[in-house]
Amino acid sequence: MARVLSVNVPDTLFPQQYYVRCRAVGMYTLGVHGFCSASLRLPRDSYYIHSDQTKHAVNQSTTPLQRLCRVVPANHNKPTERVGMNTVFNCSPVGEWEISVAGRTSTGEERHHLKNLILELIVVQQ
Repeated sequence: MARVLSVNVPDTLFPQQYYVRCRAVGMYTLGVHGFCSASLRLPRDSYYIHSDQTKHAVNQSTTPLQRLCRVVPANHNKPTERVGMNTVFNCSPVGEWEISVAGRTSTGEERHHLKNLILELIVVQQ
């Protein structure tokens, strides 16, 4: 059974950037061999920062769960799967993400060997 992790993506990761919006998401693993599956849920409540520094709230609770079937190690020779190119298009990356990873990798390695996850956000901004 997958355990749900909560990861905060603060707006400070995007200094001097406005109207930050997602285009796609991906994920990499550290510490395990083989690929695994995972699911991501975008922040339900988020906001956009406009160039005048005002924050405009956005409700993203209806954005579907994103399923990644092939999350690969960061040192893998091919890029990881990227998802959400239609469903997360223009969503804000700011806020609490929910991430769950399958219990075993394709090589049978258990999740507790996982040292870290890298969340890859493909965004656009002004």
